[in-house]
Amino acid sequence: MANEGGNQFMGCFVDKGNRDLPTLIREAGGRPEKCFNMARDKGFKYAGLQNGNECWVGNDFGKHG
Repeated sequence: MANEGGNQFMGCFVDKGNRDLPTLIREAGGRPEKCFNMARDKGFKYAGLQNGNECWVGNDFGKHG
């Protein structure tokens, strides 16, 4: 796991139709660092990019295995 800019990369994950991370932050604009920082500022523990530009956030993950 790499630590980049205070953020820890945990790997790639697959969800099946319904999102593993439930909240979309549209203001992040697909930029990873902005996504992670905005998630933290809004009180979320986890953030991830999906489809290359969607910033999804939540406080837990792994409901798909």
